[in-house]
Amino acid sequence: MPEFPPQQYRPDLYNTIIDLLDSIALEEMALSHLLNAEAEKIQHFIGYISSCTPPDVLIDFNVVVNETLETIIMKEWLLLRKLEKVTRFFHQQFPPPIPPRPPVPPCPPTPPRPPVPPCPPPPPCPARPCPPIYQCRPRSTCKISCKPRRPVKKHRFHYEE
Repeated sequence: MPEFPPQQYRPDLYNTIIDLLDSIALEEMALSHLLNAEAEKIQHFIGYISSCTPPDVLIDFNVVVNETLETIIMKEWLLLRKLEKVTRFFHQQFPPPIPPRPPVPPCPPTPPRPPVPPCPPPPPCPARPCPPIYQCRPRSTCKISCKPRRPVKKHRFHYEE
């Protein structure tokens, strides 16, 4: 395992990620300058060719431009992968903060309600006979006219198996 010499200033994780993003931006700028130089080279070549230019020269020039553009495209792809990894690592180490909830506005004041009138008195109970407690029989069949009701006995049947 390599040992790093002690330094007075060693950047923390956040500054390291910022430095990686800066390096990606500088490489993108360098690639844009290379693309601009290739475009100027093509324009210059087109300005000086004539109908007498042999096809081999045109094909060789096209091959050189294609190789340069392929190299730039490959470098762009590598930079894209590097950017994806840095941003994924950044979001793992520094998750986005949870935004604070907006304050709940106070409830608007409720207008005063008019007083509720008192309830009217309940109507009087109707005069109705109460249910009979005793089972009454006519006096001609028994000596006592009213006898209390007997509870009905329920028989339980036991089945033997």
